[in-house]
Amino acid sequence: MNKYHKISEKVWLVIAVLTFVFAVYKIGQVGISDALVYLVMAGAAATMYTLRYYSRKRLEKHRDNDNEIG
Repeated sequence: MNKYHKISEKVWLVIAVLTFVFAVYKIGQVGISDALVYLVMAGAAATMYTLRYYSRKRLEKHRDNDNEIG
């Protein structure tokens, strides 16, 4: 399960970076008002990455604590 969490975390990071790069490209093409949706999507992907990262760290911490106790 830990492998799944790491992979999904990296996928969200790649999506966030690619979407942000595309948003910057679109801002140069059509302006910020028309490209705002891409910035929002990049922010949502970055938020998902952050949530995945902290939930994985919390899960690892709980597993370590369980291993020390048991």
